[in-house]
Amino acid sequence: MKFLWLLGGNLIYALSQWLILVILARFFSTAEVGEYFFSLALVAPLALLFSLKLPNLVITMDEAITTPKNVFGFRFVLSLFLILVVYVLYYLFFKENTSFIILNCILFYKILEQYDDLIVAYYQKNIKFKKIFLVKFFRSILYCFSIMISVFYIDNFYFSILIATLLYSAIWLIKNLRYIYLPFFHYPIIKSFLKNGLYLSVSSSLSSLSVSGVRLYIGYVLGSSLLAIYGVISYSLIAFSIIVSALGQYFLPLFVKSKSDEKNFYKEIIRSQLIVFSICLCFIIISYLYGDALLKIFYGNQYQNYGFYLCLIFIANLFKSSSALLGTAMTALKFYNFQLKLTLISLFITILITPILIINYNILGAFLSLLIANFIEWLLYVFFVRKKSIGVLW
Repeated sequence: MKFLWLLGGNLIYALSQWLILVILARFFSTAEVGEYFFSLALVAPLALLFSLKLPNLVITMDEAITTPKNVFGFRFVLSLFLILVVYVLYYLFFKENTSFIILNCILFYKILEQYDDLIVAYYQKNIKFKKIFLVKFFRSILYCFSIMISVFYIDNFYFSILIATLLYSAIWLIKNLRYIYLPFFHYPIIKSFLKNGLYLSVSSSLSSLSVSGVRLYIGYVLGSSLLAIYGVISYSLIAFSIIVSALGQYFLPLFVKSKSDEKNFYKEIIRSQLIVFSICLCFIIISYLYGDALLKIFYGNQYQNYGFYLCLIFIANLFKSSSALLGTAMTALKFYNFQLKLTLISLFITILITPILIINYNILGAFLSLLIANFIEWLLYVFFVRKKSIGVLW
């Protein structure tokens, strides 16, 4: 039942994000939707970097260090740095590729989302999964409703997204103002946060960059319209990562609890892998059989005839999701550095093969590069997990 609360919350969140995507694809041009994805590609890896994986630290570190004042105060500081870095990069390199309005909407939504993740982390630590569901349910319904209302009354793409974000932010602040703490600057505690969270956040950021970097490259080389097509189809990676996040939230306390018992720890790893493989296989079969029809029904005629690409994305999802849960298990054993190394290797492979494949195979090359990089990263995860676990599991 506890897992169902987690899965339900994450499924509702994934569904709301998907509905937003359907609305944007139906009401606005591929060029405008492409700008949305370009801004998301810029903000997402940086948001992960400046998350410093504080939710994970809330669960794994001593409660005397991870008090709300310390954690939320430091979250405020990290948010300021995130805003600064995004603005600098935008004005230096990306002014011609996306609107400043859309960039800010995505940026501030991501910041509020990170606050929600911290709230969830405290509930997760105390095994209050129903409250986690309620947080994610409120966030999902509120933002989706805001988008629907703004699009219904405002035809302009930029102002509809702006109004929706302002409405969402205002209601969020009214509900959660108590979590906005003044900036926190206590060096020993900040040093502890950095020591325990930096490797994980850099690893997650680089992993996101392997996806976002492809989007940025497509936007530059192939244009916003093809970026919209790639973004719509590859959104399944993000949607499915939300489901995997629920699995990770469920299994992380179990991994931590059972890490001193070799047999139980190994059992939890196998169980997590069987679940994620089963779910992914179902999506692969569905996308292979009905991909074209589903894309036409939900996104419109301009997105049809790409069902094969959808199938490739779900195959890539299988390897990515498996790697994520293996990484969660190693986090419970406090092995942090190896994830960064594997992510760097995956990023290097992506940077190496993406331009070659896109030049030779156009938009298909982007999907192939993602699949190849995820598969190689998965092989490395399996190898290193076995190697790191010798003496712990095997």
